[in-house]
Amino acid sequence: TFVSDITQRKRTEERLKQSQQQLSATFRHAPIGMCVVNAQGIIESVNPAFGRLYQYEESELSGKRIDLLFPNRDYQSGENELELQDKFGRTISVWHSSAESKGQDGRPVHIYFDMDITDSRRSATNLKMAAEKLSTANEELYENLRARKRDFKRIKASEESLKSLIEGAPIGMCTVQSDGTIE
Repeated sequence: TFVSDITQRKRTEERLKQSQQQLSATFRHAPIGMCVVNAQGIIESVNPAFGRLYQYEESELSGKRIDLLFPNRDYQSGENELELQDKFGRTISVWHSSAESKGQDGRPVHIYFDMDITDSRRSATNLKMAAEKLSTANEELYENLRARKRDFKRIKASEESLKSLIEGAPIGMCTVQSDGTIE
């Protein structure tokens, strides 16, 4: 008879099972959209966040070609900021990242990580427009200040000229206020 201690193997299997459960839970509950695509471009699985991002039910995407979401594009690897459309044709801004990996069967897969940045991009655009308006208002204010400074210099020069004219006049002059007092 042959006796073998399989305790270590059972522990390893249990750790592998726990690791797979953690990975599955992370995939399902991640706030970032995740999609697994095989080498033929077929969507193998998506997490709920990915479905919400593109307004699809998970079942509507599984088994479909990735071209459904990324028409005429090759997003095998890397990071990109993209303008895409959801199921209803609305344009969304997406931060798209992908990585190559191996599926459970050992075949190569691409894992896409997509995050909606529409609001962030809109906020950045609004902030840029506000900064441009502020800059324009600042320039107008600065030009107005320069014009007032020029006017002040002209008035000062005019006062100096009038004072010089009055002081150098060959006849006596005085200033009479509206209440009749003489200065």
